[in-house]
Amino acid sequence: FKEAVQKLLASTSAVRLAAAPPPPKRAAVAPEKANALLERVVSVYEKTFAEVPDGRAYLERRGIADAGLFSCHRVGYANGKLKELLPSGGTVRDELKAIGVLLDNGHERFAGCVTFPVYGPDGRLVTIYGRFTGEGPKRHVYLPDRSTGLWNAAAVKSYPEIVLVESVIDALSVMMAGHRNVIAIQGTNGFDEADVKTLNTHGVQAVTLLLDGDEAGGKAAARLRPRLEAAGLTVTVKALPENEDPNSYLVGQGAEALARFLLSAAWTPNELQPIVSAETGASMP
Repeated sequence: FKEAVQKLLASTSAVRLAAAPPPPKRAAVAPEKANALLERVVSVYEKTFAEVPDGRAYLERRGIADAGLFSCHRVGYANGKLKELLPSGGTVRDELKAIGVLLDNGHERFAGCVTFPVYGPDGRLVTIYGRFTGEGPKRHVYLPDRSTGLWNAAAVKSYPEIVLVESVIDALSVMMAGHRNVIAIQGTNGFDEADVKTLNTHGVQAVTLLLDGDEAGGKAAARLRPRLEAAGLTVTVKALPENEDPNSYLVGQGAEALARFLLSAAWTPNELQPIVSAETGASMP
């Protein structure tokens, strides 16, 4: 029998192994409890941002240095020490793993990230977005199984005109230029029919698309413009130079130049003409 088994194995090119049982699914956390936990996490990260300089230093390197913006939008920083603040007993750790704040190995999903809570127009917490501050391919960090939401969505309740940008950093850059009526759509594919309905419901009348000056940004603008116009909105497209985004434009040209571009009738920054002072005759950028 032993020889027969050996011959059989030798003549078989592949041996079918029993499939490993799937890992047990984590118990779902009730939505109200999940959001309460996320609010507590936001508070911890907000406190860490105020006490640990890394997050603020990163944003300042990106030209974003308004402390009022930090507090208004509850900007936080995850230094990887959240687990040290959690109770050793109870269910909190498992619940944070189920939500995705903690990974299976206990480490934080947002470790090394500046964090931004994302709220809906009604003030309900939708998710947390993280912008990784270190090197490497990791850049944008989101919670799993949740909508990425619209950052600063509450602007639809206050402004009839909205500027749409791709990322939270871009939105903060536009705010640094004096425009608070800006919403980050969280990527070129982060704006759907429900979001168009949100604009209509709250009386938004006009939209400016200020997307990245790359191929993806151009395609997104071409895709979004007819959809927004079909919803009765007046749409303006502001084209940034190739491979520029609102933040790189802020860093390279300054807040005044970005503000002037947004207020001008120019379609692209290259169309802007220097402003000549009536008093001195000197050109101003």
